[in-house]
Amino acid sequence: MTHIPRAVCVGCGREMKTEKQGMVAQSISTFGPYYKIQADKLKCELCGYEILCGWAHDPLTEHFKPGFEKVRFDIEFVFAGEGYSHHDEERLAEGIRVLQQHLKIMEYKLARAFKTQAMPPEDRWRGDEA
Repeated sequence: MTHIPRAVCVGCGREMKTEKQGMVAQSISTFGPYYKIQADKLKCELCGYEILCGWAHDPLTEHFKPGFEKVRFDIEFVFAGEGYSHHDEERLAEGIRVLQQHLKIMEYKLARAFKTQAMPPEDRWRGDEA
């Protein structure tokens, strides 16, 4: 039996849907770009949270190989422990914003479940099917 991984949004509890297959991601190390590899981008349809998963076994190219700079990429990422990138502050701010939105959604769902007064969350919230 083949195992098919499924991703579920922790904040919303919904299964994430594939938005783009074969996206090229560039790994950033302490010294700069390290390798480029393919992955799939999944997105939560309720809150818009996105992840990369389904990584290829081998990179498309690595920093020491000829033509590395010519291979285009869709997104950059930093592995934990690989050092600081100037993109970290932007990613942290975006992560905090997404977590705050998840919290608003969960507060709204709890208020509806217990029939208390609550304001619906704005921005990316698209409704509750419960």
